[in-house]
Amino acid sequence: MRRTPPAAAPLALALSGAALLGGWWQSRPDEGFTTSPTPVPAVATSAGTGPPPAADPAAVPAADAPAVGRRDAAPVPPPAAPVPVRVRLPELGIDAPVDPVGVDAAGAVEVPADGDRVGWYRWSALPGEVGSTVLVGHVDTRAEGPGALFPLARTAPGALVEVVLDDGTTRAYAVVERRSHPKAELPAELFSRSGPPGLVLVTCGGDFDPRTRSYADNVVVRAAPR
Repeated sequence: MRRTPPAAAPLALALSGAALLGGWWQSRPDEGFTTSPTPVPAVATSAGTGPPPAADPAAVPAADAPAVGRRDAAPVPPPAAPVPVRVRLPELGIDAPVDPVGVDAAGAVEVPADGDRVGWYRWSALPGEVGSTVLVGHVDTRAEGPGALFPLARTAPGALVEVVLDDGTTRAYAVVERRSHPKAELPAELFSRSGPPGLVLVTCGGDFDPRTRSYADNVVVRAAPR
């Protein structure tokens, strides 16, 4: 029997929309958090640039001009940590580009509109760092059919997951668990920013309600570094 998900179903990967709800409020950064890189300060120079102007420039001997002072440029902040740009599950044929995503105006975690792309929830951990790195994607879309994470429901424990970073390195994980959760009951700890490093992949699953164009469940795959 098909189930109609509640109107405010947590962690919903809508078939035609781009909303991932629920759980995220446990890990959302404090107010004022920004993912924008720290701007590089402008290079400062000394105020003196030569002698004051004279009525007749030729009357000021070049030898009398003071040396132009110079201050060192402000230090450039270190480059940002590498972020995910691709995810692969070779056994399932998943090989998809990854885009950073945040939350929309309604407070829902965004999902790439393109069903062939996966979103990295940028307020979750970076791969290899403390806490969960969360990747989300569509199981399918009305316009494109099967999405990037369509095969996720067939993931088996031990399967290899590779996350490629923008510095060219790859983080390897092994699947430790695959579960389905009703959208209203998605565990908040999936979004934890503490504890051992891990990877969480989420897509839709369960019964599909054609009236609301929404699935009843979320398929969640958890993986640990290899």
